[in-house]
Amino acid sequence: MNRDLNGRSQIQTTVKREPGQRLNLFDMLSISTDKDGVTTISSPKVSAKDKQKLADAGIKMKGSFTVELPKNAEVIAHNADSTPKFFGVFGSYKWSVADPEKAPMMKLRFK
Repeated sequence: MNRDLNGRSQIQTTVKREPGQRLNLFDMLSISTDKDGVTTISSPKVSAKDKQKLADAGIKMKGSFTVELPKNAEVIAHNADSTPKFFGVFGSYKWSVADPEKAPMMKLRFK
């Protein structure tokens, strides 16, 4: 994991996975590929109980989750707050993590 001067972290991993085998990163991010080659990137929703525990402790979630894709990726579905601009050429998919109810999700296929 690399951290830049703005405090952002970048995770790069090289893991061989079989179709259907899930990869969990820090129990915050899940990546799986089905038999049809569709890769799903997702994060679990925070339960109402855990959300209340955070609130009771005075903890607020703040930040963003960003996915940058190679040109050979075809996005099938997502719930990102913002997407690449100019016909999908510049930028990335970005989610705000301020709302623990909204879990990031993206389905894509590599050409």
